[in-house]
Order: sequence, then C-alpha cells, then structure tokens
Amino acid sequence: MYFKPDCMTKALHWIARFISFVFHPIFMVCYMLGLLLLVNPQLFGYSRWNQNLSLLILVFVSTVVIPGIAISMMRPLGFIQSLKMEEKKERIIPLIVVMIFYLWLFINFYKNKNIPFPLTTILLGVIIGLFLSFFITVFSKISIHAVGAGGLLGMLILTRLFFSYESFIWPVGAGSMISTDLLLLVAIIIAGMIGTSRLILESHHPGQVWGGYLIGLSSMMLAYTLLH
Repeated sequence: MYFKPDCMTKALHWIARFISFVFHPIFMVCYMLGLLLLVNPQLFGYSRWNQNLSLLILVFVSTVVIPGIAISMMRPLGFIQSLKMEEKKERIIPLIVVMIFYLWLFINFYKNKNIPFPLTTILLGVIIGLFLSFFITVFSKISIHAVGAGGLLGMLILTRLFFSYESFIWPVGAGSMISTDLLLLVAIIIAGMIGTSRLILESHHPGQVWGGYLIGLSSMMLAYTLLH
C-alpha cells in the first residue's frame, strides 16, 4: 500500500492549512497569556483559576473576536477579496484595524497597576511587530504568521532570561516540575512548523518567513527595553 504523489500533496496542504489556522497570528496574544498563566498562575494576583479565566476571556474578545468581526466585515464591503488576504495591498487596512484594537488594550492595561509587567511587554511587542509588518507591507510582503511565531519565541526567551521563571508545575496529573527550556524548545519547533506550512502553501518565499521571525523576535526584545 502506498500513497500517490497527489494524495500526499493534498495531505501536506491540509496539514499546512490546519497549522496555519491553529497558529494564526490573531491567536498569539491569547497563547502568550495562557503560557504566562501556566508558568505563574499567581502572576496577576489571582488565587482562583476562574479569575484568570475571566482575564483570558477578556483578552480573547479584545484581540480575536472584535478584530475578527471587523476584518470579516471588510470582505462584503470590498476592502479585501478574501480572508486569506494573499495580496499585500489587502493587508494594509486589516493591519491598521488590528493595531488600533491592540493599542487600545495596551493603553488600558498599561494604566492598570494590577496588570503585571510581562503582559504589558507582550502587548507592546505585538504592537511593534504589527507596525513593522504594516510598514514593510506598504512596499513588499512579509509573513505575518512568522511574525507571530517569532513573537511567541521572543516572549518565552524573555520569560526564561528576564522574568525569572525557570520552571513551573504542570497543573495536570501528578504536578511534575517542568523547565521553561522545554517550552522554549516547543516554541522553536512550532515556529519551524508554521514557517514550513507557509512555504508548502506557497504563501511566502523563505526570505519573507525568515524576515517575519526576525521582526517578531526583535519586537519583543525592543518592547522589553522600552518598558524596563
């Protein structure tokens, strides 16, 4: 028994589309917040999981639901041809809209003394990454997926080196102590999967993917430098 080349190609494309959806850039802030809560559940001063869940829902609505609805409305209005936004000119307005929502959330969190430094750093890093992506998109094309992957990797590097979270207790099962180096390794693997998926789908060439990694990673480092 063997797979025909066209079947294998379809399977690879299906997997690539699945990875691209699961790790869509719009979900990255929620993933980063979830990792912070995993590494340090008491980071936000909450002792109960349902309080942390409420914060996660708030961030999800502010960074995924509302921007997602706004972008979806652009298609019937003629601003974009499809939600894939394959043409670079289609990405300009959606990037501006997402930046506005993220900037609004950052300003409110920055003024709130109960929001810890790591989360405001993440939000600023994402905003910087979006701005740089917007600037580049005006002239060329960049992989926003790779920007998100680079940001996730940058966030974990900051967590490991500067936020002093060297290990955490896995909340499921026996509660084993796990090093954050493992999360960093997983993030590197995920970043590779995301970049490979974008290449398989022929959405970007290697230079656009590597450029996205660089923007996402450097944006997090710059945000830490600005706020520290």
